[in-house]
Amino acid sequence: MCRGNAAISASRRFVGLLSPMANRIRLWLLDVASFLFLRFFTWNSWTLAHEAWVDGQCRTSMLVAAAGDPYGA
Repeated sequence: MCRGNAAISASRRFVGLLSPMANRIRLWLLDVASFLFLRFFTWNSWTLAHEAWVDGQCRTSMLVAAAGDPYGA
């Protein structure tokens, strides 16, 4: 199984220093940390999307120009 996780790749240099059991624990902890980060990111994204929808800050299309450009361009 190929693991494509940045946290796992960044900590790969410790693999030779750890016992197989410690390495399994390391991988499990990195998976848990990654899951918690992604869960928080997803929750926060949905919260912000809902807030924008309720406040009417949504457009029906990405191609529609913004009504008021805050930068004046």
